[in-house]
Amino acid sequence: MAGLRRMIVGLKRHEKSEVIVPAKFIDCIVNYFLPNELRVRVSCELKDDMLVLSPAQDDGDIKFRTSEDISLTNTSMSSVLLQHSPECPIRRLDEPCQVSEKVRSQGVYVAVTVILESLDHKILLTQRSDRMRAFPRVWVPPGGHLECGETLLECAFRELEEETGLKFEFGESQAQLLCLWESVFPVLLGFGVPKNHHIVVYYYLRAQETSEELQKKIKLDPEEVQACTWLCEQNVENLFERSCDDLGKVVKFHVKPDGSQYCSELDLSTMFHPSLWQEKKIYSGTQLALYCWLRICQNKSGALLSKI
Repeated sequence: MAGLRRMIVGLKRHEKSEVIVPAKFIDCIVNYFLPNELRVRVSCELKDDMLVLSPAQDDGDIKFRTSEDISLTNTSMSSVLLQHSPECPIRRLDEPCQVSEKVRSQGVYVAVTVILESLDHKILLTQRSDRMRAFPRVWVPPGGHLECGETLLECAFRELEEETGLKFEFGESQAQLLCLWESVFPVLLGFGVPKNHHIVVYYYLRAQETSEELQKKIKLDPEEVQACTWLCEQNVENLFERSCDDLGKVVKFHVKPDGSQYCSELDLSTMFHPSLWQEKKIYSGTQLALYCWLRICQNKSGALLSKI
């Protein structure tokens, strides 16, 4: 998709307002709607090559949409949770002039990411290549930039296929809108002035094949991804609870530059920095998406996951 124009974020002060303002790179999107807060419920729609966000009118509980509510041509969505890190660099930026004019002119881009759940209730995470300029070696769900002319689900399916080789058609699997995350890189001002600012849209996609069946079809793109793994509900709960040093081990599937793959053992405690999970705060979009996925799992079983 090189050469295509990336979609940017637009903002409306009220859901019924006709005035859409392109978000500035130095705008903290969450605090645009709710100053000094970590989360806000927003409505979103695709309009004029923008993902337009506005304050939502319903309650603040996490709600999920069924695939029947979402079509590939849909340009309007109901409300969804938008959250950012307590250490959001844009929020803590005292001197906007620290950000170069070239970076400030970018606006806020949109990315779409997929939490893919297999038939045996495991989810796929990929490890970004160490050659990536933003978030190298970080474990994330598959995803990437939303291009102008695409719908959110078209982007989700395209990125999933480009990064993993897995191809899904709408209607074959159940899809739900999970949450939105305001992502900034670097993640802390102490690591440098912000260079990237995105709203990341997380989808939940339920496949009709097991993780073993899906893994046989996976062909990782070594330019963007260096490994992948599958996590079960207990694995994700262990990441959040961290009640012991031994969080368990899973299989890690590596990809070589020539595209061939091999396996090794992956210690869950090494996947993320331990400080990310302290005090039960959400510091990354992957954490938020995993938390929302656990809510889905535990709502099915009747269990209740404590709020973060």
